[in-house]
Amino acid sequence: MGLFSTLMSCATVKSMKNDSTIIGSWALVQCSVMRHSGLDPERYYQDEGLDFSAIGNPQYRFPAEPFNRIWYRISHDTNNPAIGLIASQFVLPTTFHALGLAMWSSSTAQDALERLVRFSQIINDGGGGVIESDDKQLRLIIHRDRNADNIELMTDIGIDCFCGSLITLFRQLSGALFRPKAVYLKRTAPENSDAYTQYYQCEVHFAADQDALIFDRQLMIEPLATGNSELAKTNDSAAEHYLSRIKNDDIIYELHQRIINHLTGGEVSQEKIAADLAMSVRTLQRALKTKDTSFKHELDSVRKHLANDYLSQPQLSLGEISYLLGFTQPNNFSRSFKQWYQVSPTQYRVDRFGLAPQI
Repeated sequence: MGLFSTLMSCATVKSMKNDSTIIGSWALVQCSVMRHSGLDPERYYQDEGLDFSAIGNPQYRFPAEPFNRIWYRISHDTNNPAIGLIASQFVLPTTFHALGLAMWSSSTAQDALERLVRFSQIINDGGGGVIESDDKQLRLIIHRDRNADNIELMTDIGIDCFCGSLITLFRQLSGALFRPKAVYLKRTAPENSDAYTQYYQCEVHFAADQDALIFDRQLMIEPLATGNSELAKTNDSAAEHYLSRIKNDDIIYELHQRIINHLTGGEVSQEKIAADLAMSVRTLQRALKTKDTSFKHELDSVRKHLANDYLSQPQLSLGEISYLLGFTQPNNFSRSFKQWYQVSPTQYRVDRFGLAPQI
């Protein structure tokens, strides 16, 4: 039995974490299945305090805990415990950032799976796993990290969506008849367990000791028509760069999340954010200095990004946008916006989005 690699591109995986995050483009899948089911995704995100404007942004990462709660709300509100399988049908190669394109251009399904294992932290850093093989079978074994409260950071629905989307991708790459030899899931069997057998076209074992997909090894090493080694290497480099950034920029990510949470409460102060991060102002300043940035720069960066998104929404007035960005006066927002984009927010709205000035 050979061990090819470990999930999240490291030799060992931490079993306990305080938090985990999920790539913003994965949220687009979640929202797509909500719309497909007749639900209002914006309301769900607002209820959980998540930034709906970041949906689909691969540079943004959602905190896993509220994101996972939304999955269970969707399952409850649709009365469909197999909602993860439906969600997997909305996954595209670009959902996985450069990783998806690298998988698409892999020479074999095994190569694609090894890339997934290597860079999976791009998608969700709340789990781990390994690929094992012998002469006949190749096995992807997934395990879920737990936080300090011993709560699993990957949910049953998340596992369903992840495994389902992987099979969908392999069917796109190698043919519609692609199927695993067996599927093992830790989750208990739902009432509509037939949906799983029909989807995977193989035997599905519930209440298993681990989450795992079993593949025929010969099928996994057959050449893929989409294989392109040069394109795969290019996207490997992009995936490595993204993974390196999210590993090294934890303080920036945490800072941005706290800023967003405080914006509508009035002027955002460095003192409030530092306290929210459980550190002194001087400690925060030193941490940001190591990243060659400052609190003011990052606050402006968050506001600038959100301002662009808010101005694309015609129902929002400049006064409302000013409030959402944490400015006490609309004039302060207008002055800052001119510094960011060298044009007034009203003119930017006309030029960028073709929206008429509000009267």
